Amino acid sequence: MLVSMILGLACGSWLPGYEVCAYFIILICTGLIIYFILQRKTGLILPVILFFAFGYISLQPWIAPKFPSNHITNFLDSQKRKIVGLIDENPIIYKNRLKFVIQTRTIGDDKDKNFPVTGRILVTARGNFPKIAVGDKVSFTGKIRSIRNFKNPGGFDYKKYMAFKKIWGTSYVQGEGLVIKKHSKTGMGWAIEDFRSKISDLIDNTGKDDKNGVLKALIIGDRNSISKNLQEAFNRAGVGHILAISGLHIGIVATVAFFFFRWTLSYFKFLLWNALTIKIAAILSLFPVVIYGLLSGMSPSTQRAVIMVTVFLMTFLFEREHD
Repeated sequence: MLVSMILGLACGSWLPGYEVCAYFIILICTGLIIYFILQRKTGLILPVILFFAFGYISLQPWIAPKFPSNHITNFLDSQKRKIVGLIDENPIIYKNRLKFVIQTRTIGDDKDKNFPVTGRILVTARGNFPKIAVGDKVSFTGKIRSIRNFKNPGGFDYKKYMAFKKIWGTSYVQGEGLVIKKHSKTGMGWAIEDFRSKISDLIDNTGKDDKNGVLKALIIGDRNSISKNLQEAFNRAGVGHILAISGLHIGIVATVAFFFFRWTLSYFKFLLWNALTIKIAAILSLFPVVIYGLLSGMSPSTQRAVIMVTVFLMTFLFEREHD
């Protein structure tokens, strides 16, 4: 079934647009599987077909998306417009350029009319740009261009890569033309990003040094401050993976938290008598693991590590054997 789903993903990438057929196959296979279960018959090929269709369907929102009428893709006409949006990812500074992704909110024309829009675009600012962070509301005037691939045969599919990141256009602006607009930041996501930004500022205030970049990478998952020479030094030493938060870092946090909580709870006789020390320690260890994962930005490798560590800790709770 795993191979079948992989083939479905590959087929969805090569031959997109047959979403209705895939849904029809899922419906038929599901009905037949239920029928065979009730009749106590075997239908080994049906789950294989079902997972193939699941793989095909799962890729379609990125490969063949259906956009609303007010989506940003309907304004990729290279006309200058006033664009307002919320910064959706951590900005990246490289030399004299600032790159950031915004979730567009409104677009204005030359008659000062604003239209509500949706969709994400990648913005590049040059020159003297203000300090911005995730959740900030920004406004600027610029052209929105479509994302194009390089014409090299067999080359990297940049357009598809950006589609997987749900980025549908690009824009450029001079830093002086980038305006931060006041608005209220609400929600858990903004609170976490604001806390990450404060930690980043605290590290920066200690001075400009390579150790600051390493601290940012290990604490908040931000590797943009690591110099090229230091990154190459880590890679040559074969320990470049240390700078990317993954299972190693999450495992260390989980191990330290688990033994700390177990040691603390061992002073409570009631928990010892009822054999609850390890179980409660495992549950309490989930909190620092999840908090560290959120603090580090929850990259795909971090998400995978958090899930695996969570499953491992739950084996203590359910008293399942583990290696």
